Amino acid sequence: QDVKDGILAHLRKRKQEKAALGDANKKDASSVAKSGDKSSFLDKAAEENVLASSHLMTLSGEISVLDVPNKIPAATKSTRIQSQSDFATVVTLLNAAKLRNLSSKKQGVYMEYTIQSAGLAQIGWIRSPDAESDADDSMAMFLPNSDTGDGVGDDSASFGFDGSRGLKFHDGSEDAYGGVRNGEEEENNKPMGWKSGDVLGCWYKYVGTDNNNDQKSLMVEIGYALNGIDLGAAFNVPAPGELFGYYPAVSLNLNEVVDVNVGPEFAFGGKDGCVGAHELVRLESGGNCD
Repeated sequence: QDVKDGILAHLRKRKQEKAALGDANKKDASSVAKSGDKSSFLDKAAEENVLASSHLMTLSGEISVLDVPNKIPAATKSTRIQSQSDFATVVTLLNAAKLRNLSSKKQGVYMEYTIQSAGLAQIGWIRSPDAESDADDSMAMFLPNSDTGDGVGDDSASFGFDGSRGLKFHDGSEDAYGGVRNGEEEENNKPMGWKSGDVLGCWYKYVGTDNNNDQKSLMVEIGYALNGIDLGAAFNVPAPGELFGYYPAVSLNLNEVVDVNVGPEFAFGGKDGCVGAHELVRLESGGNCD
């Protein structure tokens, strides 16, 4: 209850400051770049806004944290969240230094979401560039807006999947994805919607070869699995450089509920080439993931 009350208080404060924010993120980012600070904008925001006991931060809209039944193993760092806005967005905070170290080792990240209400939700990854990359449109900051319904996958800096609609989203485009259940592709390649209780695995991992440490020759695959069934690559995107990385995030329609599980215990065991998100979660620590 203390965590929930703290998050709601934080959200009320953000709402009061909303009119004054405007382009503040970009202005702050510019000042960070000039000072030589290489931390991500999420890392900087977390220092100011996130609760010490939480690894989640609301980027737009309002979110409540709900009680999770005791039957869920204590080893999982699972948090049940519900949207209180038309399209609220939450990011899982990762330690920026650990994320950069992970990138240098060419390892990806895996986590799971348990779908509780089976409605509209866009789940995936957002890109957090250093301010010095702002001039490049391909490295634009992710800026969600619950008022306009913009969430994960709706801009050039994010990649999302909604199993209720069977669509993947990126930069204003939406395409059919996820037409596999129980190992069989659905007739006419029409994706099947997720249902309450389904577990969505979500990862990014490195693909391609690193020729003479040439970062440009590497790509990252963003993919999903539903109840352990690999749905395949949804996106192939540029590998993160030294100054930016990918952070897991979810946008939820009003009253939608999901469980966010960073590990180390996963329902379907993780993904080759990836570590569990618990190893990188900001403000918390975890053991190794198989």
